[in-house]
Amino acid sequence: MKKIFFLLLFFCSQSFAFSGYWISQYHNDTYKLYLKENKNEIVGRYCFITNNGNRIDCEDNDILNIKGHINGNVADVYFMSTFGGNGTAKITKEKNKLIWIIEDSRPFDDANMSVRKKIIFIRSK
Repeated sequence: MKKIFFLLLFFCSQSFAFSGYWISQYHNDTYKLYLKENKNEIVGRYCFITNNGNRIDCEDNDILNIKGHINGNVADVYFMSTFGGNGTAKITKEKNKLIWIIEDSRPFDDANMSVRKKIIFIRSK
């Protein structure tokens, strides 16, 4: 019985590994993610504040600007910038961190927004 309980607990914790609030800070830049997953689909929103606060790419609280698919510990997503345009990223779950790697940064580039290509997020409380 204990084995079954621990197996269920393990699978439940793995099934929502991406879901939640995530944050990352580098010097004067702040990156935030809210992600929600359902089976192999993922949706969410981001708020990136860079260039010492001079570039802010944030949607209103209820607008989702991230969508994608999950395969194991990796999510391939596209995001919609408030500056206009779409980009793509790969999100990898590693232990208690998310690693966001931007594959197509055109929306940020077009807005002269300096966004790190690789961002390491920790779960926010």
